[in-house]
Amino acid sequence: MKTRILLLVVALVCGIAVESVAQKQKKKPPKQENVRTPETAAEKDAANKGRIKQEYEDKLEKHRNLQDKPTQKRMKKTYKHAKDFGNEKPLPFYKRWFRKKKF
Repeated sequence: MKTRILLLVVALVCGIAVESVAQKQKKKPPKQENVRTPETAAEKDAANKGRIKQEYEDKLEKHRNLQDKPTQKRMKKTYKHAKDFGNEKPLPFYKRWFRKKKF
């Protein structure tokens, strides 16, 4: 009688242990179709860069056309002056101190 109870207890414990460990296998997620790879990213970035530049130029042209003639001349003169003299600024001290010296 004791052996039967012992076998029953062992069977129940084994059954519970197997059932608690057994889990459903998770399904794999579906394969992605539009994956961004470095190649596609470079193509998209190049396309976006051109589109953004074109939009900026269009808006700038629209802004110029909204101005009257003297304002357009003043804007043109200021733009040329900034273009000619704006790039000749000295480097900041921290860039001069820590730049690589070429011997």
